[in-house]
Amino acid sequence: MRDSTSSTQPVENSVSELRRGLLDAAVSGGWMKKLRAKSLYIAGKEDLFQTIAQVFVDAIFSTDLRMPRDCAVVLCELLESLLFESEPCLKAITSLNSEVCKHICTAADLGIDTEVLLDRATNLMTLTCMRIKGNPPSQDLESGARDALNRIQWLLQKSLGTTDSDSRAPQPYGDLSELNTSRIILEAVGDSLLKEILDDGLNLLETSAAIFEANGDCALSIKASKWCRFMDERSRQLAPGDNQQAIDSGKWHCNQSCRETSMSAVASGMPVDQPCNGGIRIFAVPIKAGNDIVGSINIGYGDPPKDKTMLDELAAKYETSSEELSNQSQKYHSRPPFIIEQSKKRLLSAAHLIAEIVERRRGKMEIQKLNMMLKERIRELEPAERERLKLADIVEQSNDAIFSVDLESNVMSWNSGAEKIYGYSQEEILGNSIYTITLDDGPTPETEAIRTMVMAGTPPKMLEAVHKRKDGVEIPVALTISCIRNEKDKITEISVISRDITEKRKSEEALKKFSRDLERSNNELKQFAFAAAHDLQEPLRAMANYSDLLTSRYAANLDERAVKYINRIAESSERMQALIQDLLHYSRVDTHGKPFTVVDLEEVFLSATKNLRIAIEESNAIVMASKLPKIQADRSQMLLLFQNLIGNAIKYRRKETPQISISPTVENGVLTLDFKDNGIGMEEEHFERIFVIFQRLHTRDEYPGTGMGLAICKRIVDRHNGAIWVKSKPGKGSDFFVQLPLTQNATGDSSANEHPPR
Repeated sequence: MRDSTSSTQPVENSVSELRRGLLDAAVSGGWMKKLRAKSLYIAGKEDLFQTIAQVFVDAIFSTDLRMPRDCAVVLCELLESLLFESEPCLKAITSLNSEVCKHICTAADLGIDTEVLLDRATNLMTLTCMRIKGNPPSQDLESGARDALNRIQWLLQKSLGTTDSDSRAPQPYGDLSELNTSRIILEAVGDSLLKEILDDGLNLLETSAAIFEANGDCALSIKASKWCRFMDERSRQLAPGDNQQAIDSGKWHCNQSCRETSMSAVASGMPVDQPCNGGIRIFAVPIKAGNDIVGSINIGYGDPPKDKTMLDELAAKYETSSEELSNQSQKYHSRPPFIIEQSKKRLLSAAHLIAEIVERRRGKMEIQKLNMMLKERIRELEPAERERLKLADIVEQSNDAIFSVDLESNVMSWNSGAEKIYGYSQEEILGNSIYTITLDDGPTPETEAIRTMVMAGTPPKMLEAVHKRKDGVEIPVALTISCIRNEKDKITEISVISRDITEKRKSEEALKKFSRDLERSNNELKQFAFAAAHDLQEPLRAMANYSDLLTSRYAANLDERAVKYINRIAESSERMQALIQDLLHYSRVDTHGKPFTVVDLEEVFLSATKNLRIAIEESNAIVMASKLPKIQADRSQMLLLFQNLIGNAIKYRRKETPQISISPTVENGVLTLDFKDNGIGMEEEHFERIFVIFQRLHTRDEYPGTGMGLAICKRIVDRHNGAIWVKSKPGKGSDFFVQLPLTQNATGDSSANEHPPR
């Protein structure tokens, strides 16, 4: 509040203007009008009315604390000389007080304490009512005075910005305009402008407001007062599912009554004022754009019920307690009638404004349509302009040759791309036959077939041909042909897009040659590996046999160094045999693979652990697997896959007991196997390297092997259209993941299935 003792000139002027305005409003515009309406006005007493109003206003603005009391005596005398019954006197003074308080609350910035003025006006009314013939005010009059004061209190709080309304806080269920499928109002006006329009009316009343499309879709909804927000949120909690399901359920009571009132206004084309499910009322106005009703705008108004019976009914409907509703109702401050009426008038203006915007949007779209028609007409009337626009539409600066020919095969248009590809300028080619750039001098059966397809409206999407440049060089081109129709849908020209595919042809030939060379190289490599493996096996067996003979027959004749050398020969031959054997396994994954059948991985796991029994017993390893499914696969390769992964986990173990577990997961038809161990682990930089042939992370003295095991596993998984990868940390063990489709085709052709995603 500002200091009421301020004596600046602007403040004095504001107070003087308010005094004059109050006096004029009370006597001529307010008080006398009400007295006439209630048949309390007595002709010929205008001066007395003027005196009463003057005393009343002077008492309000006086700084003398005794002024209200003294004025009460004077007012009683004046009123008693005018009216001879106390009740009309009280009505007269109450009417005057209401008018004065209303103008104080709605006045501009005064620079004085408006709350003090309101207190003085209220005190003066109370003292006057009590002094008239010593009679206390009647119960009805006292209730009416209390109601008037409540409404004045809301106006004061609003002017101070301390009302309980919050039009900016979003509802917890979100924005209902997201469900709007009509969007006529929403798109024509825009979300932000709709909010400004709705806020303009809502800021005056501060209850609730909404805008609906003609089909019932919500364009904007705001709940401002605590009563409206509480009832709306409570009824939304009763409705099941998402917002659309809640609307359809009929249990969202507040939304339902708001929507039904708006739809009544749409259906009738007239304003509708009817009760709301939430205990107040709704006033809805149709939005008429031209001759069409495109939607409706509404506001909620009125006091929530305080009667216990009505509160009990509402509590039962909204499944809450009547005490809670009573508490919410008591918090609600009554809005003065003139505020409600003003809000309704603003709502009519808002509906008119929205309708005007929608109509203008329609008008703009109609203008755009007319502009399109005008442009079409211009194209019809101006052939030169039509040609310019046509060339612009087919992109004059395109690198492709874009041209058109008439039905006699004469060139009608020719872009810069065509000049670059064929070497002919527009001046040289326009009007000449299209066969200037073909290898044939005229139509051929092939070109006539294409022409027939074009005229039938079904031209080929793309075809390839060989054309010739101006310098005689032949170039391969890819052609896209389409027909050009006039306004009567008659074919008048044929459009051709020609692209030079010389480089593409060269690339294709190079790729084919590379593929042939690669296939030949792979075949030669396979043959070499197979032959080398077989040819190397025999001398290796001979080396092993002869080293055994030397050891068994001549050991007594050999010294310790000779025996050591013979043992090294035997070990080297064994390593070489193992390496050749692994190489054979690797090369035979694709060439010697068996057709895919239904394979029980549970049985494969048992067979693998049986084959690895000695290694498992020697290391005291614990190997476990969860229930494994059946898949379509090559059983022998699945067995080799399991053996290699389990064997690796046993081989690369730490001092503690090896623990290996296999866990399956199935999702979207893809099986993922997790081979988990507690072994030595590895650095992340080796994750890809270990699946490459002959790659080892350790020396043979540390861990024996050929470095082929994981490469074979990857080859098997690739053949089964799967993927394999590892996650590991040094000293923390490793997880080898194998991902395989549950179903395959019968041959195991990897090209027939896509790799499942990792």
